[in-house]
Amino acid sequence: MRKFCFLALLILAVVSCGKDSGSSGGSNQKALVISASGIKYLSECEVAPGWKYYIYGTGFESGDRLLLGGSSSYNCEATYANGCLVATLPNNLQSGTYTMTLLRGTSKAQIGSVNFEVSSDAVLPTPEVVAHRGYHSSINGSVFAEENSVEALANAQNLGVYGSEFDVQISDDGSLLVKHDDLVDGEVLPTLEEFLDQGLKKPSTKLVLEFKEQNTTTQERNLVDATAALVKEKGCEDLMVYISFGYSMCTRILEHFPDAQVQYLAWAESGAKSPEVLGMAGLAGADYSKSFLDWDYIKDAHDKGLVANVWTVDDEDEIMQYIGWGVDFITTNYPDLAKELCSKTWLSK
Repeated sequence: MRKFCFLALLILAVVSCGKDSGSSGGSNQKALVISASGIKYLSECEVAPGWKYYIYGTGFESGDRLLLGGSSSYNCEATYANGCLVATLPNNLQSGTYTMTLLRGTSKAQIGSVNFEVSSDAVLPTPEVVAHRGYHSSINGSVFAEENSVEALANAQNLGVYGSEFDVQISDDGSLLVKHDDLVDGEVLPTLEEFLDQGLKKPSTKLVLEFKEQNTTTQERNLVDATAALVKEKGCEDLMVYISFGYSMCTRILEHFPDAQVQYLAWAESGAKSPEVLGMAGLAGADYSKSFLDWDYIKDAHDKGLVANVWTVDDEDEIMQYIGWGVDFITTNYPDLAKELCSKTWLSK
């Protein structure tokens, strides 16, 4: 898999430093070491000519430039400040894959490679973060809340991410309960009402409600209808985003809320639906697994006026990949990491 961020990279270059004052006429070659670490950049993205391209890391210096080498070569002017080398992409840049070389005086050293798709209609990537079953754990291995708990929802709200996802089912007695796996008689679970009440406390974070597939179509209709009634009772209509692997439940909730944000879930390409199909049904977009959601589908969705959400993305390289591809939402178990990466400026006009 192509890497989309590069860490702890050491760059070496050898340059001629002219005559040694103590020699009898020969030239002396000295090794100049250019070192840079913690380097991160988008290695595949859509850009427009003249945009700024950001490379983060330590070891850069004022006066450094960037050479893009490929079928054509471009010498890019750059500025360095606050741990970031910012290169200006040339106005005649063509789409293609380029080797990136750092230029410092007469020395040079390779950084890596990048694939640019150049378009005058390019849109800056602005992905939002959705906390998968709330903000319950960190990439360092610490766990500080149960998945699908009110506490995990509150943590996501306090973190300030776009949304917090959770799973809703209906019990035999008609209770709306929050749990991912099958319900077990007698267990104590948080209720949808408790989630809606918590959501109203900090409505800047969307409630991304997944309708879990049920055993019968009647149960699925009851789940959607009961949820819609409670959402109306609580006045939470603008707080909600609905997702489901059950296509009939996606369309059913639109009967209650025609303007609702509804995304269809799929875990494999065999179960996916095209942007045309989703758009004709009134859905807002797709919420597809990282196992098959690619750049072409994301671009197609955007061309049709739909959004693309990817799940469940926990690896830093993969998060960077989807930022570069311009995905609209990244659903992750590590929303702190994703928020940090999504908050950085990787491209600008």
